[in-house]
Amino acid sequence: MEKQDFDLVRDLRQLLNVSVTDGQQRQRAAELGLDPEKLCNGMLLVISLFEAAKSGNMTAIREILSLLEKGSPDGQEVLIIDDISTE
Repeated sequence: MEKQDFDLVRDLRQLLNVSVTDGQQRQRAAELGLDPEKLCNGMLLVISLFEAAKSGNMTAIREILSLLEKGSPDGQEVLIIDDISTE
């Protein structure tokens, strides 16, 4: 029996890059303005995080802000406005 080469980071990246074929998930992505033809598991994760933040989940909101503060992949600066009034 051959030993499996297990690499958590590599395997997770592979799973995140798998295309999504589920019609309902693709439809939801299209409703959000995303191209359903390019939908992968990573984007489903982003959509879930976004929807949790949209519903008021502070942990999700903080995670999104944290990710944005790290900067955008194209090197452009991201301005975060976090003084939203609750009134």
